[in-house]
Amino acid sequence: MILSSATWPRRSSVVHVCSTRYHFDLELIRKIVMDRSWIQLPRNDPTYMEGVKEFIKFAFANTIRGNKILCPCNKCVHVKAVDRKEAEEHLLWNGMLKGYTKWYFHGESVKRDGEELSRVKKFKITHTKKDGQPIDAASGSPITQHLESSTSSMGARHEVFSQVVGEERRGRVQADGLGATPTELLVPSSDCMECRRQVEEANKKIEMLEKKLANVEDNCAQLTQQLNDFISNYMALQAQVHATPSSPEVVLMSIAQHDVEVARGLLKSQDPTTLVAGIRLGEGFSEILLKVPVVKNEPLVRPYGQVITIMDALGASVAWPSFLVKFSPRT
Repeated sequence: MILSSATWPRRSSVVHVCSTRYHFDLELIRKIVMDRSWIQLPRNDPTYMEGVKEFIKFAFANTIRGNKILCPCNKCVHVKAVDRKEAEEHLLWNGMLKGYTKWYFHGESVKRDGEELSRVKKFKITHTKKDGQPIDAASGSPITQHLESSTSSMGARHEVFSQVVGEERRGRVQADGLGATPTELLVPSSDCMECRRQVEEANKKIEMLEKKLANVEDNCAQLTQQLNDFISNYMALQAQVHATPSSPEVVLMSIAQHDVEVARGLLKSQDPTTLVAGIRLGEGFSEILLKVPVVKNEPLVRPYGQVITIMDALGASVAWPSFLVKFSPRT
């Protein structure tokens, strides 16, 4: 039994009327495919949603791009190639181009009665609504001024049309709207290939610079080690230069543990007015020229600048409490 449009069941009743479902779906598909008025409906309209689904089926059944099509939503405008999921999301969210009632980008023929349409006819078909009115003001100008003229010949009308919308150019779709052509999307252009070449060259230069940077870092580490060795040797020589036979050798004891030896050196002065690192020595302190560190990380009593531990002060004079300075047994 085939139901007429006046007696179509509601969606909720289709499940219960199995014998009529095939005819109902066939009618719905026929209405959606042949009548593109659903494109003008709001995006939340059930008929619009059904139309999107049927368009997706039609487009991907006729695509030559594998698993992608040129998206006809209001933002992509046939420029971006998308997969099935993206296409459905774009059409439901952004809406379909209102004037795209002939799906010539997605496999639908632009011929009529077996005749290949001219540029003028294609423009009129693709830029008018079902009632024959232009889809917008920009499309209406060339249509009303030149395409509807019945007194001019086709050649003259085509010439005037070209003056309005521009001459045909290679790589462009004739009167099929804005955006890149399918060839430009599928075949890399010379500019695209040049960009890729420049990117590859830039990547090679980056890789070369990274290798050079690694070598520079290694050289810096080696120079730093050599500099530290030089400083240590220099300070040792300075200690020898400052040492005099009249300076007795002494042993410095730890401030925290008075019976622990932390360094050996020469007693230079016990005069309270002597300056050590720019500070008066003061009562109860002795100036000691450090020669041999025993406990290298032992903190100084009076640190200055970057000189904080016994090792830092090797070859230099420091102030040390006199009661923790003992004469060396060899003196």
